[in-house]
This record gives sequence, structure tokens and C-alpha cells, in this order.
Amino acid sequence: MSLPANLEGFKAFMEAENFQTEIQKFEEEGVRQLLVNFGEERILQVRFFNEEADEKYPPLQLVLALPFVAKAEVAGDLSRLILLINEAIDYPGFSYHESNGVVFYRNVHLCQGNKIEKTLLETLLGALISCIDTFGEMIEEVGTGKKSLEEALKEAANL
Repeated sequence: MSLPANLEGFKAFMEAENFQTEIQKFEEEGVRQLLVNFGEERILQVRFFNEEADEKYPPLQLVLALPFVAKAEVAGDLSRLILLINEAIDYPGFSYHESNGVVFYRNVHLCQGNKIEKTLLETLLGALISCIDTFGEMIEEVGTGKKSLEEALKEAANL
């Protein structure tokens, strides 16, 4: 089953799955985004770029920021950890902005013919949540200085 590749289609899909959603508009930039509440301070940001244009492959962007601000003094360890995680996972997408301390998971998918298959969307969302559930705590512990990179890697190797 295909869904329209636009915010309204994504919103209807998520609400049918009992998620709370809200469309935000940024008038200055002419951009809209959908916020999806996954609970536990997890807010998924969804954007379809060039929504108004009749594009053959409109890009869909999914972004979920982790609920902490990383300390500047652990930037090196945190960056190395994120690199190691991204190398190990099927859908790499963790990023770190040193300027504001935000760590997030981001996925961009091109939607063919202004549509997206429901099963593909479920796969993308499942992979995103799985990555956050699997690595989010480790990233936060290193990012806030609770554990060193070496401690986190040693603990992960013992699992």
C-alpha cells in the first residue's frame, strides 16, 4: 500500500498508529515539518523537501534528537563513538553538532513518484527506533561524561 509523500499523508499514517502529531510551519523559510511524539522525550521531526513542487523523487527526512546536550570536553570521544556505531549498523545516521551539543539520528529517503510504500515507511521508522533504543543510552553516557569511550566500549563488548 502506498501513501502520499507529503506531511498530511505521513500525519494520517502516524495518527492511525495512535501517535500524537503536530504540523509546524516556519513562515520565514517557507518550510513545514511534522512532529511525532514517540514518548520518553522522543520527538520525531519529519520533513518532505520541495513539498509544493511536482518532484519525481521528493526527499523525506526523519530526524530524532537525543534528549541531552553533550559536554564540549567529551567531543572527541563522542565523535569517535558515533563513528564506530555508524560503521556497525545497517542504517547509519547518528550525527553530532559540536556547536550546540545536539546528537541526533537522521535518515533521508527519496520517495519515488510522490509516494512511499507503507512497509518501507514502517521499516525506516523501525530501524530508527531500534538504533535509538540500542545505542541511545551509551551515546548519552559518553556525551554527558558519565562514562569514557573506553568504558562504554568495554561494557558493550561484554554484552
